[in-house]
Amino acid sequence: MAPPGKRGLYGSWQLASQGLAALTAGLIGVSLTLVLSAEQMLVWGWRVPFLLGSVLIFVAIYMRRHMPESLDTTRAAAAQPVAAPRLRDHARAVILGILIVIGGTVSTYVAMYMTSYAITTLKLSPTLGMMATITYGLLTLLGALLGGWLSDRYGRKPLILWPRVALLVLTYPAFMLLLEHTNLGTLALTTLVLASLTAMSGAPSIVAIPELFPSHVRALGLSVVYAVGVAIFGGSAQFAVTWFIEVTGNPAAPALYVIVTSLATIVGVLLMPETGQDKALAD
Repeated sequence: MAPPGKRGLYGSWQLASQGLAALTAGLIGVSLTLVLSAEQMLVWGWRVPFLLGSVLIFVAIYMRRHMPESLDTTRAAAAQPVAAPRLRDHARAVILGILIVIGGTVSTYVAMYMTSYAITTLKLSPTLGMMATITYGLLTLLGALLGGWLSDRYGRKPLILWPRVALLVLTYPAFMLLLEHTNLGTLALTTLVLASLTAMSGAPSIVAIPELFPSHVRALGLSVVYAVGVAIFGGSAQFAVTWFIEVTGNPAAPALYVIVTSLATIVGVLLMPETGQDKALAD
C-alpha cells in the first residue's frame, strides 16, 4: 500500500505501534503501582490493564471493516496464470530472513524483559521497574520511525547492519554499568541502548524480508520467516535468559544472548541483497 520510495517509513509503523503499545502499558503500570497498594495490585489491580485492553476489540473490528484491500489483483488477472507458491524455490530467502529475525526478536524481548529483570534480579521497586517499559516503548516508537525513514534514503542493509553492530558492541558494557551502578538512570540507559538500536535495525528488517520474495509468494514467505523466527527465538527468549542467569550465575547473561544472536543477524545481512530503492520502484 505504500507509495514508491516510502516502504521503509510505512512499514516501520508495524514496529513503532508496538512501541506505542508498550509505552501506554508502562504508563498504566506505573500509575497503578503509585495509586494502589501491593495487596490491591495482587487482588484486583492487575485486572485493570486487561479491562482497558478489551476496548481495543471494538477498534480492531472498526479497522477491519473499513481498511482497503491491498492485494493488487488487476496485474494478476492480466498476466499468465501463476503456479501455486512454493517456498522450496526460495529457500535462500527463507534462511536469510530467519537469520535477520533472530537478532531482532531476541533483543526486542530482552528489552521488554528489563522490567522483570529490574524487579527480580536487580531488586528494584515495581514502580522503578515499570519505568523500563516506558523507556522501551518510547525509544521503540521513535527508533522504528527513524530507521524506516532512513532506510528509504540509504537502503535497507546499512540500517539493519550498523545498529546491530552497535548492539553487539554496547550491550554487554551497558549491562555491566547497570550492575555496578543500579539505579533508575542506568536502567533507563541500558533499556535505551537495547530499544533504540533494536528498533532502528528492526524497522527496515520488517520491510526487507518481504522484499526478498517475489510478489506472488511474498505474504507466505514473510509469514513463515516471521513465525518461525519469533516463535522459536522470541518466544523462548525470556525463559532462556532467566535460565542462563541461574546456570551461569552471571546477571549479565541476557547481554551475551543478545550478542550471540546479533552475530547470526549480521551474517544474514551481509549475505542478503540490497532490497531498497530500486526494488521499491520495480514492483
